[in-house]
Formats: sequence, C-alpha cells, structure tokens
Amino acid sequence: RWELEPFLAAGFQRPDFILQGEALAGWEESEGFAAGSLRLGAGREIGSRFVPMVEAGWDWARGSPGILTLYPQTWIRLSRLGHVAGSLGVGIPVNGPDGGQVTLTAFLLWDFGDGPLFRGW
Repeated sequence: RWELEPFLAAGFQRPDFILQGEALAGWEESEGFAAGSLRLGAGREIGSRFVPMVEAGWDWARGSPGILTLYPQTWIRLSRLGHVAGSLGVGIPVNGPDGGQVTLTAFLLWDFGDGPLFRGW
C-alpha cells in the first residue's frame, strides 16, 4: 500500500503584516482522501528579531469531526542574517476530543540556502 501527501505552502509579507498558509492532504491507495489540514497565520514584525503570530489550524480525518486549534507563537531571528531562527508557542484546541489539552510547539530552522551556519551572526 502507498500513501501520497501533497503539501502546498505560501506566504506574503508587507511592511506592516505577514500572512502565511499551508494545505496538506493524505491520499491512500485504497481509501482515497483520508485526512488533511489547513493552516492560516497572521503576524507583525516587532523590531528586527521578533514576529508574534497567531495561526489557526483545522485538521480532519475520514470518519471523525474536524478539529480547530489556535497557535499563538513567536518567531525569533537568532542570527543577524536571519537564516537561523526559532519559534516557540502553544496549541490551544477550540473543539475536538482532546478536551482542551494545550500543547507546546517549537522549532529551530537553518535556511542553508541563505548562508553557512556560522556566518551572519
């Protein structure tokens, strides 16, 4: 059996706001569309290193209701060049079976296309 997960992401930045979005769908060999998720986030850059953002995510799977989750988070440029960054936030379910279970979300990113790890600090 095989599974295909097409993924589409996009972003838009203006001087006073940032928008980003993504869509993911799971296609299984015998089942067809089995699950998916949509995300849309908006934020605003503060200074040269911080971008507070709120993201809304809707996840669904066949045979179960969709789950809406809000993700308040802060993206932080760790390097002066901005090619090393991190994010820290929480996931707050609005509905669904988790019963309000808040989760921690975090990532560390190195965009090696913009520069070597030890340059631009």
